[in-house]
Amino acid sequence: MNYGVYLTMMTLMWGLIAILGGTVAIYSLLAWRRQHSKPMLALGVGLLLLSVVPAVMWLGLYSVTDDIYSTTMYCTGVMMTGFALLLVSVTTRAA
Repeated sequence: MNYGVYLTMMTLMWGLIAILGGTVAIYSLLAWRRQHSKPMLALGVGLLLLSVVPAVMWLGLYSVTDDIYSTTMYCTGVMMTGFALLLVSVTTRAA
């Protein structure tokens, strides 16, 4: 596979992940704003850390460093934090 095609496909996939995840995160954060529910806050922030933040990080870091391994490792760390917040959101009782 051509390297340029690979980079274009990765950019499109990360863009789609950011759009879809960001949309769900916005709805979660809007629900938190109306209900003041801590689980909804954790869900919204977790979804942002799973979608929008890694997408922006991947595109930004890869364009600066050109090191796909380090870029992927940094994004994976952010995504693990997002999953931890999702776990908090489903195990926390709403007050």
